[in-house]
Amino acid sequence: MLRNSIHRGLVMRERHTTNTAGRGCAAWWAAAVALLAFLPPAVADEPADPAALVRMLADPEFTVREQASQALVGLGREALEAVVAGTRHPDREIRYRCRRILSLIQRNDFERRLALFVADPTGQHDYGLPGWQVFRAEFGSSSAARQFYVEMLRAEPALFEALQQGAAAAAEQLENRTWQLQQQPLELTGQTPPVASLAAFLFLLMQPDLEVSDAAANYVLNHCFQGYFEKALYEGPARALVRQLLGKVVERADEWPAYTAIRLALRYDLPEGLQPALRILQEDAQATVVYLRQYAVLAVGRFGDARHTEVLEKLLDDATPCIPAQAVNQQTFETQLRDVALAVLWKLHGEDPRQHGFSNRVQEDPQLGFHPSTLGFNSAEERKAALEQWRAFRAQSRRETKP
Repeated sequence: MLRNSIHRGLVMRERHTTNTAGRGCAAWWAAAVALLAFLPPAVADEPADPAALVRMLADPEFTVREQASQALVGLGREALEAVVAGTRHPDREIRYRCRRILSLIQRNDFERRLALFVADPTGQHDYGLPGWQVFRAEFGSSSAARQFYVEMLRAEPALFEALQQGAAAAAEQLENRTWQLQQQPLELTGQTPPVASLAAFLFLLMQPDLEVSDAAANYVLNHCFQGYFEKALYEGPARALVRQLLGKVVERADEWPAYTAIRLALRYDLPEGLQPALRILQEDAQATVVYLRQYAVLAVGRFGDARHTEVLEKLLDDATPCIPAQAVNQQTFETQLRDVALAVLWKLHGEDPRQHGFSNRVQEDPQLGFHPSTLGFNSAEERKAALEQWRAFRAQSRRETKP
């Protein structure tokens, strides 16, 4: 007990001061007895007074200060009010110790609530853990979902605390966290955030009201190409949840992060990649960079169907080069955006482009559908003839569908 420890210290001090006489010794002993008055009896039922323990953090004796610190940590949440007040105390030693004690109390309380959550098979109670209700609404409360949430929360508790405060606070915290990771010393640049941290970043990115910079979003998305993340996506115990989480982020991506999101969708076969692709082709007037639109077209070919014909037909007059002119067997081929759109249109209608004006150079690709560099034409006449075949096909289709 704290009282007994301090009492033993006083006794030892008395033994070492037997040769000290006068009022100074008596005054010291009176002060020590007064100090004991602030502590509960060794066998008392009442808990220690947190406010008194905080005052003892400024005691001249190091042992007393340490024992008071331990007692406050042991009281946990019961001491929070006094400890928080102590962080603003005029005495520097009290302020310093209260800040450390507050951190320990919060960490211990977090671990206590986390243990209760893990032991609860229902997942119906959040035990004050931040972000669980939002996570459960999206991913359910299965055992796998709860374990996945716990791993993310352990990895990035500050992100979840910020999310509890609102979208603006969460966005700021994510910006700071990604910036911190990018500022690692050169010897650490080869390191990557663990899967649980990356999953926590993705969880914040999927929140509908959260807006972060393109740099922060792309930092997170680009790490999803790493081998360790791919392994978690295909082999990890939470692979279904990881895929679902990434899909939700891909689905809401826009502007520059949409390009990275579409590439991820094509690589990992995420149908959610259709949505950012359609936004780029239908809504994003700023999407003038050709390779961004090219990947959007390829994503429509991968995840879309014939219902998206009109979206792609609008590109059949776009002569923007996608691939620099290439010389093949003394012939020059150039791939334009309309060539990619035309090949994808034939694919959406179940036709082989090579049977409709494209050369046998066309090569299919398991991710992109086609290698864009093989979709070019040798001359304007060949391209014009291929476009005329498509228009004739569409005209015939319209006649056949008329009532």
